[in-house]
Amino acid sequence: MIKKKIVSIFLAFAMVFGILNPVQAKEEVGNNKGLVGPKITRVAGKDRYLTATKLSSYYFKKSDYVVVASGEGFPDALVGGTLAAQLNAPILLTGSKNLSLAVKAEIKRLSPKKIYLLGGEGTVSTGVYNELKTIAETKRIKGKGRFETAKEIAKERAALYGNGEKIEVTAAINGYSFADALPAAPFVSQLKDKKGRNVYLIPYKNGDRPEYIFGGYSSVPKIEGFKPYKRFSGKDRYKTALNIGTYYDRFYGNTSKTLVLVSGSDFPDALSSAPVAKLFNSPVMLTSSNRLDKDVFNYIKNRFETGKLDHIIIIGGKSSVSLEIENQLSKMNLPVEDPEFIPVVVNRVIDGDTFEARVEGKLERIRLLLVDTPESVHPDEKRNVEYGKIASKYTKSLIEGKKVNLELDIQERDKYGRILAYVYLENGDMLNELLLQKGHAKVMAIPPNIKYVTEFRKLEKQAKDQNIGVWKDYDAVFK
Repeated sequence: MIKKKIVSIFLAFAMVFGILNPVQAKEEVGNNKGLVGPKITRVAGKDRYLTATKLSSYYFKKSDYVVVASGEGFPDALVGGTLAAQLNAPILLTGSKNLSLAVKAEIKRLSPKKIYLLGGEGTVSTGVYNELKTIAETKRIKGKGRFETAKEIAKERAALYGNGEKIEVTAAINGYSFADALPAAPFVSQLKDKKGRNVYLIPYKNGDRPEYIFGGYSSVPKIEGFKPYKRFSGKDRYKTALNIGTYYDRFYGNTSKTLVLVSGSDFPDALSSAPVAKLFNSPVMLTSSNRLDKDVFNYIKNRFETGKLDHIIIIGGKSSVSLEIENQLSKMNLPVEDPEFIPVVVNRVIDGDTFEARVEGKLERIRLLLVDTPESVHPDEKRNVEYGKIASKYTKSLIEGKKVNLELDIQERDKYGRILAYVYLENGDMLNELLLQKGHAKVMAIPPNIKYVTEFRKLEKQAKDQNIGVWKDYDAVFK
């Protein structure tokens, strides 16, 4: 048997709180005396569109402006978060072809004077634009691709500030990754440089000279012959968001007692977070779905214990930010030990869902729980398929020769003697989840090890709906 750490199991259910508008939330929470954790408000719908709609209905009674963006991608919505936050307006999401009845009803409830639609006709159709025009004056902001659309959004922000379309100071993000843009958008929406000039968020391209950069050198490269005023970065996305959060007081001169927490593993539920964060002058922190980064947790805990935090808004359902994380935060002042993790270094990857590592000095085979990748090294060559090799290559790129943490479920080993585990990368992401998200695996639930089966089936469905990976030709892959 593997020697396991003695851990505390969180038995308390998450407290159920009424939804308040921002002013009420700040007034009602009060101080932290006698509490074991901050107030937790979770806002979630059954999908990204309803999550955005709920955020709007909870935190905006009325709004002169509404920003509408595609829910099928992230670039326009995330950069558009700076516009929405500047206007103190909600972001609502739409499909490319149809405006849902729920979103349409929410826009009517808000009674806006003007609607901004982000992206060109290839992103959001003329049909959606025409529907929006029946509700209020609608302006489409678009360019040739995400980079030009971002510039057009910046020009609109400048015009609203009364600067014409003059853009003097920019902040750069990676245009092909959502992670750094999530915490950057509400921050940049109110950022001014040392000369008091407004700052505009634009994805980086070679030749740009941004004064502010969000992300490390792998996100935005070092610029030869130019040094930005400030680069916000950390060794991963979670610590980059933490780095941004620690600068809120320094840049804005006030301490928000609210914090917004969203998934850093996937973007859908977090797309509409920027204007809500701006309402509270709150930083946006990122988490993997099932494990809160240790440094992020310590930052939150320190702020709570020193009276600087009393409210956390979690945006997204339990598959985005798990109930375990919510419980950990709501009871953070109780004496609890670290979650049960077994640290190992991966010796070699055998295939997409199996690898070798030394556990307590013994070379063991570890089989990923609740997922099944196609065959790639089966003795019967006919059963090995190309998708199996792709999954194996993906797993190898993430963990071979690297440190990972194993989390066990109820049954420790399978009938072949392999250790059964959920496997966490150094940045906190779970490999099992990543394989499902990318379409490299299907769910394989064998009781009693079904701790995350509900969340996993949602990830599987998302990949299947997107027709990616194995779902392009499922019958041929798993025949």
